[in-house]
Amino acid sequence: MRSSLRAFVAVVALLPLAACPGSSDEPDARNVVLITLDTTRRDSLGVFGGREGITPNLDAFAAECVLYDNARTTAPLTLPAHTSMLTGLYPPRHGVRDNALTPVPRGATTLAEKAQEAGIATGAVVAAAVLSSPYGLDQGFDLYDEPERAAGDHSYAARHADEVTARATAWLEGLGADERFFLWAHYFDPHRPNDPTDELLARADGDRYLACVARMDDGVGDLLDALRARDDWDDTLVIIVADHGEARGEHGEGTHAVFVYDSTIRVPMMVRFPTSMERSEGSVEPAASVVDVFPTAIDLLGLGSAGAIDGVSLRTPPPADRGVYFESYYGRIYYGWSPLVGWADADAKYVHSTAPELYATDVDPGELRNVVAERDPAPFVAALEALSKKPALDPDAEPIDRDILAALEKMGYAGSGAAGELPGPLELDPDRPSPHTRPDELRALVMAASTSGAEPADRSRVIATLEGVLTRDPRNPWAWARLGRMLIEAEDWPRAAQALEQVRALDVPWPEDRLRLAQCYLELKRPADAAATLEETLELDADNRTALGKLVEIYQALGRTADAARAFERLESLQR
Repeated sequence: MRSSLRAFVAVVALLPLAACPGSSDEPDARNVVLITLDTTRRDSLGVFGGREGITPNLDAFAAECVLYDNARTTAPLTLPAHTSMLTGLYPPRHGVRDNALTPVPRGATTLAEKAQEAGIATGAVVAAAVLSSPYGLDQGFDLYDEPERAAGDHSYAARHADEVTARATAWLEGLGADERFFLWAHYFDPHRPNDPTDELLARADGDRYLACVARMDDGVGDLLDALRARDDWDDTLVIIVADHGEARGEHGEGTHAVFVYDSTIRVPMMVRFPTSMERSEGSVEPAASVVDVFPTAIDLLGLGSAGAIDGVSLRTPPPADRGVYFESYYGRIYYGWSPLVGWADADAKYVHSTAPELYATDVDPGELRNVVAERDPAPFVAALEALSKKPALDPDAEPIDRDILAALEKMGYAGSGAAGELPGPLELDPDRPSPHTRPDELRALVMAASTSGAEPADRSRVIATLEGVLTRDPRNPWAWARLGRMLIEAEDWPRAAQALEQVRALDVPWPEDRLRLAQCYLELKRPADAAATLEETLELDADNRTALGKLVEIYQALGRTADAARAFERLESLQR
């Protein structure tokens, strides 16, 4: 037996469908409900081998569903994964590679847009700032209900499951009796910081993560009850899938984002088809992906062609030999490490980096033995090469709002908002180490990120930790940037300037760290250097008001009155 899922439900044959695409004027589904479970490990659900009693609602609902035993996400990050769900494209094609870089291109065709064009009501209720409307997933939604933040509020702005459910059900209740709909409900509870009640903690035997999974399950259960009470329940397609998992210490990763082991890449996925389709419940073992959400919904809603996408409709089981793509560019963007890209089928998984890995996941689900020296990875590499040749969407030029980036940093992400040009899936720099070879360094970086530095003792500890990391890895831009910030807090201006100069020397386009370097130069009585650095900041972020304001002051002090006037005029235009 290949998975614990088989212990729950026997694999059964899938009966012929009542209709095939184009065989009827009526769509197979009147409505679609997409429920996304943020940061939810596959084995946190009882139906996928988790502890009994944590997810009773999802486990019970699974009996009505087809379960995808080898489903994977496209990236262990919320925004890229959800973009893949709603466009049917892999990250190299839709261009969203991180939570803090670029929004979903306006040229993308989303599931909500396709539904809206067909006259279907579209509503989304999202639970966290990482999916705020400036990131672009609001395209096509009549309602895009997101957490509110006051201007300048750098909290991570997350909602609990009960609020998501209440808002989603309120929207459903406002629909017309005969109105078709597409609802997306996003649940965020398992994401850190885990803040369960004492009752939930008791239910999870003190496990804070599982206690938050349990709270999410309660909310999802209430939403499913509201849907079951509707007259159109039998005609509603329901897709429940996690955007990514949570490592919880496996392979040396505490949370998610950097590594691409199956603790964060393999996800729970279940689909409840309309009753008219006569699908048998059970498990399906060929590879599936979150990119399959888009074409499945398009197909069953009867919305025509899904276009040139990467996903497949789950109307029928995926081909037995199918492979799916996944990636993490997080280590490349922030730490200067190699990208991790890969291809997985039902039996094996290849990770391409400067230290390639191949795992026979059918017999080694924990990915403990790298067999790349024993098994030819050429078919996996060929699949990655074929993907790299497919056309990609043109990115939007608009940067992400600075307040939202700060909110992401509160959630534990690096949140710089700029990456420069990223390499293709097969492009490798031999001098960049694989993130999978740096678990100790990653733990040190996570500690440095999670410690505020407000207390001198904490600050000294972070500084010492970062200096140790940089002794081993002097090309790590985030470590230099964090060191610079800690030294600024210590008012050690010479050393702070030296650290931030290293960020600039690594050609990392992070405007906020250029601003901090300019601050150091001003403290060191080097106004000309501060002005030049602020000019660099504006090359990276032309509308940076802080940089413009400082430049006005410095130009005036240096007697550069014409430059001061131009900078002031630009600042005034931005404030109108």
